[in-house]
Amino acid sequence: MTGKVLATRKRDSNGLTVAEEAFCQAYLRSGSIKDAVEVSGVRSPNPLTTRVKARVQELRDQLQERTAAGLEEHLNQLAEIRDLAKGQKQFNAAITAEVARGKVLGFYVHRVEHTGKGGGAIEMAVTPDLSHLSESDLLAYLELNTKVMEAELVEETNGELGTLGCALQEETPHE
Repeated sequence: MTGKVLATRKRDSNGLTVAEEAFCQAYLRSGSIKDAVEVSGVRSPNPLTTRVKARVQELRDQLQERTAAGLEEHLNQLAEIRDLAKGQKQFNAAITAEVARGKVLGFYVHRVEHTGKGGGAIEMAVTPDLSHLSESDLLAYLELNTKVMEAELVEETNGELGTLGCALQEETPHE
């Protein structure tokens, strides 16, 4: 047996091979089984064994604890800054610290909406590159494009006529 095969069969305290532990770490980072398999080199058709699922959950719990502790510490520091600023009657600084706490907690969400002219949709004109087309392909493209434009014109005209017809009916007195 080669050294690599022996190394992958060795199990840690969680009962996982080196490749399975690498899978757990990669899966936690990416959230994708496929990516985790590629990164870790796990060869199992079903890498989510009971042991692997338990380890992934354990890693998630550890991450959540660290994140919660970091968040709590951050909020406490902002509260301390707010209180110090209030004590020194620096109300702008106190308000700024409190707003920062609110942002951390998700009370203030910054939204940006992108719009085009007059608040409408953003226009995205695409000009096709036709330089690679043969003469027959170019003629076929032009013919198809002409049919599409004619159909759009007919549709648009029918819509206008329908509107005009409704308007004329409203103006015509009924006996």
